[in-house]
Amino acid sequence: MTKNARYILEIINSAETHLTAEQIYLRLKEKNEKAALATVYNNLSFLYREGFIRKVSVEGCPDRFDRMTRHDHIVCRR
Repeated sequence: MTKNARYILEIINSAETHLTAEQIYLRLKEKNEKAALATVYNNLSFLYREGFIRKVSVEGCPDRFDRMTRHDHIVCRR
């Protein structure tokens, strides 16, 4: 796992909320000012594919990323 992937995983695991890729990018820039948004997307894909994180998709909203701790997600449709 790359250093950026470890940082991103740390950001997600310590977050109080479910973060978007852009929010993760802004937090990563605090640790690695040379990081690019594409780096975040590539590492999020890797972390999701390998089962380190969950992706929360809601129609009409950007994807959010979550740690693997078991809990429910409920979406109000009204």
